[in-house]
Amino acid sequence: MRDGEEQRPCRILLVDDSESYRTALSKLLSREKDVYIVGEAADGRAALELTLKLRPDVLIMDVMMPRKQSLRRYKRVAKGRCLPRGPLHHSVQQSAHGNS
Repeated sequence: MRDGEEQRPCRILLVDDSESYRTALSKLLSREKDVYIVGEAADGRAALELTLKLRPDVLIMDVMMPRKQSLRRYKRVAKGRCLPRGPLHHSVQQSAHGNS
């Protein structure tokens, strides 16, 4: 960042099949002044489509979601195959689906 330039907010895409989890996480993260939730998705297919459309800086995705294609799609996104503009920062997390 150069002197005099304002830092832009971190643009985040949330992906989890639990709407209540996405809502709670969105409310928590939105409290931060330098965070902007650009979108939410309930499965891997929607996550990939929104990633291509919205170009988030960070993808927070539950890789333990039902429908096994979610992890495969996540890997495609994480490798940058669908993001010619540059790498995507990503976080792997488990939500409270009873998976330990």
